[in-house]
Amino acid sequence: MRQTASEQAGQVRQTASDMGRLMKHSTIYLVGGMLNRIGVFLLLPVYTSYLTLAEYGALELFYATAAVASGILSVGLAHATLRFYFEYDDEVDRTLVVSTNLVLGTAMAATGAVAIVLFRAQLSQALFGSPIAATGLAILAATMVLEVSTQICLGYVRAREASTVFLRVVLSRLVVQVAVNTYMVIGLGAGVLGVLAGNGVSVGVGLLIAGFYTVRRCGLRIDLAKAGPIMRYSLPFLGSTLVGLVASNVDRLFIRKLLSFEALGLFALALKFSRLPEQLIGEPFSRAYGPFRFSVMHQENAAPIQARVVRLLLAATLFAALGIQFFAIDVLRWMSDASFRGATVYLPPLLLAAVLRVITYPLQTGILVQRETQQLFRINLLQSALYIVSSLVLIRSMGVFGVCLAMTMTALVTMLATDRVAQQYFPVRYEWDRIARIVLIFVGALSVGWPLVAVDSFAVMLAKAAVLAAFCVALACSEAFDDTERALARGWIADRFAGFTDGRMPARQEGA
Repeated sequence: MRQTASEQAGQVRQTASDMGRLMKHSTIYLVGGMLNRIGVFLLLPVYTSYLTLAEYGALELFYATAAVASGILSVGLAHATLRFYFEYDDEVDRTLVVSTNLVLGTAMAATGAVAIVLFRAQLSQALFGSPIAATGLAILAATMVLEVSTQICLGYVRAREASTVFLRVVLSRLVVQVAVNTYMVIGLGAGVLGVLAGNGVSVGVGLLIAGFYTVRRCGLRIDLAKAGPIMRYSLPFLGSTLVGLVASNVDRLFIRKLLSFEALGLFALALKFSRLPEQLIGEPFSRAYGPFRFSVMHQENAAPIQARVVRLLLAATLFAALGIQFFAIDVLRWMSDASFRGATVYLPPLLLAAVLRVITYPLQTGILVQRETQQLFRINLLQSALYIVSSLVLIRSMGVFGVCLAMTMTALVTMLATDRVAQQYFPVRYEWDRIARIVLIFVGALSVGWPLVAVDSFAVMLAKAAVLAAFCVALACSEAFDDTERALARGWIADRFAGFTDGRMPARQEGA
């Protein structure tokens, strides 16, 4: 049945209201993501000055090990907190979901940590080729328990849209991490172990804040009637997470065994820069969009909202990728030893892979809404097999660059497979002509700025900034976005500008 003009106008107003709410919370999460990155880059000169390239590579292997272990033991419970929180209208049921997840998640993580500590010497030999890393693995195990608990608590924070609580957690962790890691590495000369210990202390401080907020409202109770459906929903994530995390981190092991710790160090540094679009754009977006998509799913405009979101997300992520490609070499000139600067060679394919991963997140909506999490396992199985085989083949002929190409190819296949499956459950009509305009404008800006990337000059830096600004202007003037989206963007910018010029902060959210 065709809509009347008033019904269409009402839907547009509802869409604008929903999009405005999403953008408001994404902004606060963006600030949190930027604070996280500030911490990384404040510590980068410390690491690149007081750690060797090989030690930096070893640190990346520790991080990869922690990612795999915590991903497996958390069993997707942080995400399940969001999914099942919105299954109930009654606040008591909602708090029981959170407390059940927190108790279960912490218990499972602690069990895994004990196993890691007991077998730390054997794990060290298998991963690092020496038992010398056993102490570092024990520190990682303790940190993992704290991190899993923190992520479940932050799932509740996101469900409540208490985004400023998240900001407090991030800011506290930033201050503690920078202070403690600097003291451990420079003051005590503790090297890689000092970095791991400092990270553990900062995660613990974050848990104190997020845990107090969560436990005060939800308590520490287990509801077995809710635990069953939660675990049935989450367990497919275990297989999916296991396959995905092992595959996405096995490249470090390949590089260590087939090349060297020095090559791993360059790859790790390139990854840090290439993940900035995910950390500055993708993570703030996903923290806001995770609860948001479940809250609007039963509205008639849910699919058009997702189509708009994907285009806005693509434009923002490409902007971030363009800026990183242009300025990463300048940052490394200022902040690191010359031996680390070769990492920029690997940025183009890694940045493209990062953009594709960011866009894949909203495409999962149909799968998650219908609880078809086994489909994610199948997609991750395909992704993992493709990445392991292609990276192992290409690393032999192209070295580290071959791994980067394998990552890009895998990210593209994963995005396409995710969209194809999700469309079966939640059809979304994406405006491909508008998406094509965004991509073409990006390619044009990259082509203009590419010859300037390696030139070391202040005037050239200004020229690169001008190209970046021209990219934004070209997007705004093109037909990539409609009038509603432009109005939302103008309103968002005006609100931010007004807040800074008159000394106001954005409106405080619940829990602030």
